[in-house]
Amino acid sequence: MLPDVDYKAAQTHKRIRKKVPNDGDAPEVYLNDRDKYRITTFYTIIDKLETEMRRRGEIYKEIAERFSFLSDVPHNATSSSTEIERYSQCCQKLTDAYPEDFNTNFSAELQQFHLYVRHKFSATKNVKTRFSHAELYKMIVEDNIEYAFPNVDIGFRIFLTLMVTNCSAERSFSKLKCIKNPIRTTMQQGRLDALSLLSIEADVLHKTSFEDLIKDFAIKESRKLFNYK
Repeated sequence: MLPDVDYKAAQTHKRIRKKVPNDGDAPEVYLNDRDKYRITTFYTIIDKLETEMRRRGEIYKEIAERFSFLSDVPHNATSSSTEIERYSQCCQKLTDAYPEDFNTNFSAELQQFHLYVRHKFSATKNVKTRFSHAELYKMIVEDNIEYAFPNVDIGFRIFLTLMVTNCSAERSFSKLKCIKNPIRTTMQQGRLDALSLLSIEADVLHKTSFEDLIKDFAIKESRKLFNYK
């Protein structure tokens, strides 16, 4: 909005609100349309964006602290008691976060895996000082050692698939654009939610037995008809 232009909102008569008891001596505050938009809309959006970015940063930091030790391959063949204790603590924290996926052999298994990685690269004289999670998991798959290190394999797969959930909102909107097309303008919210869920979870839908769903639906409808009679 240009500062030298007189707008209708600035020229209109200001409505005086009738004061009631206990209002105090605070003066009335009058805002034009620009100030109202800045206070009620713009500042609200900025505050919400800042809060969400801070929350997302905290989640990323927590995930990094929880899974970063998986790629910490030691430089020496032998580990000190301090490193062994740190391995045990990190593995225990990850086990507590995912109790159904790991067992008590996780710490010793991870140490053996890191020794395996160090021995493999030292034999080829291609010693690396830092590995990414994707590189280590690719090594597990290529060497077919998933059954030798099952807990380590599960840890890498959990970490490498976590970031996909970051796009769930964008994926939902892209699916919604395909479902809510101009032909379906009269679709109600309940049906739209159901179709969106079916489209997003298509892999689960393909494994579902439609015969069981048809039987359940028929039983429910027959019960309704019987109760009606």
